Amino acid sequence: MTAWVVARTYYYKSWVNASESRSSGSGSPGFLHLRFMEFGREGMLPRPADVVIRRDFWVFFREPSQWLHLVLMIVLLMVFLVSISSLQLKLTQPFLQTISYLVVFLFDGFLIASISLRFVFPALSLEGDAFWCIRSAPVSLRKLYWQKFTGSFLLIATTAEILSVASTSMLRDSPVLIFVGSLCTAFVALGLTSLNLGAGSYFATFREKNPIRIASSQGASLTFLAGMAYLGAVVALLVVPLNRYFENLIIRGTTSPGWLVLPILAVGILSAIVFAGSTGVGLMTLRRDF
Repeated sequence: MTAWVVARTYYYKSWVNASESRSSGSGSPGFLHLRFMEFGREGMLPRPADVVIRRDFWVFFREPSQWLHLVLMIVLLMVFLVSISSLQLKLTQPFLQTISYLVVFLFDGFLIASISLRFVFPALSLEGDAFWCIRSAPVSLRKLYWQKFTGSFLLIATTAEILSVASTSMLRDSPVLIFVGSLCTAFVALGLTSLNLGAGSYFATFREKNPIRIASSQGASLTFLAGMAYLGAVVALLVVPLNRYFENLIIRGTTSPGWLVLPILAVGILSAIVFAGSTGVGLMTLRRDF
């Protein structure tokens, strides 16, 4: 009864005032009311790219499941870093040191793969039924694809590098290992971003509006398995050289990082192959009938 009285008294009046405020543009700025991202304002980028960036920004933040999941994943990353900082790994065997380093590296990659699957895989599908507007507009679909890839890669790579440097430095304060981890993580971020965007374009479902369902589809599951296989291949390339590095470090007290040049190069080549193949599939998919 109380709810009915309050609604009858204030609902219609509040609805009218809110409608007038939105139509006149005189509403008070809220937490996410960023005026520099409004569509009516001039941007620093060329018009098609600027519009795409602003649209993706508002599509992301106007969907509660998007930024709530982002906050949850940030909390999980913080918990992981706190857990790493509390470990006391005083290992004297080279193989155990190699395993501990690669386990942390693999878990970093797993977190990055999860973030990429959740936010990069649905990127093209979230264009929705209005994707025909983009196809009929004088906008290059290749530029649209590269804009989505560039924005996604910058965000994923930044998160991955912060996670890699923080976790590696907490595990072992070695500039060589931090450099190796950050460089390999950059390659992994490139491979996983291109893999999820390309596969997300191939398995695009424009009629599905829920990004969580898109990231939980069969195509997303296959993409995640492919990402895990890719991470497994990266770890396999690093096992023997890292073990040699730790053996020389323990026996001689010093070692040359030359052991790590070839495996880093191999990881870069593997990531380039994944990037080229995924990008080719994604660009080719855009030519399909909508």
